Amino acid sequence: LLVDEDRKQALYPAGNSSDASARVLGPDDQRGARTWVIDGRKDGFGQGTSFNVTVRWTDAVQVSWESIPQLTEGQTALAAAGASLTEIAASGSDGLDDHKYSLRGSWTGYRLQAMKVRYDKKLYEATFKIGSNRFEEFNIVRDQDLTQIIHPRHARSPIAGSHIEEPDDNLSKTWLVQGAPNESVRVRFVVKNGEFLVEVSSATGGLRRCRGGLAEVGR
Repeated sequence: LLVDEDRKQALYPAGNSSDASARVLGPDDQRGARTWVIDGRKDGFGQGTSFNVTVRWTDAVQVSWESIPQLTEGQTALAAAGASLTEIAASGSDGLDDHKYSLRGSWTGYRLQAMKVRYDKKLYEATFKIGSNRFEEFNIVRDQDLTQIIHPRHARSPIAGSHIEEPDDNLSKTWLVQGAPNESVRVRFVVKNGEFLVEVSSATGGLRRCRGGLAEVGR
């Protein structure tokens, strides 16, 4: 791990091929060959498993990781084939959960706009119109709780290619949608196998999707 992408400020375990229990050293340039290892055979993780890595910087630095729940093979194939969020949601029994979701967007001055439950399509949905500045920003709030904000990894991220983070209280990280004034934008949201999926469609931007997060966090 590098601080500010600086190889002279590396964080590394005390030993080579270490697990998350190892003492963390640095930041400095003395790492050598010391690394952490995630042993999929030992821990039961299959090929293609993704992980969230967390660094906690308190009195002592701590590094940990956890696997990200994956879509089923059928759902992954649908996504790769360009299937709509409706088709992905309909491919299993879930898609809805026991929570309520709202858009928190610039078009309302960041007041919450409830997403409608579409029981027929097993998803949540909301629409808004782009203002005269030709762009809007939004994130998603669970249960009207501003400590459970669903957002991309970076501020003002485009939908396509972004990664959804675990729910937290970060207000500043939003998705950015651009288009013509008064253009209608539809946002659809699905909870699928412990993962969040967001789909945005508009005349200017077409259909765009992103995924990630851990839906069970904050339950």
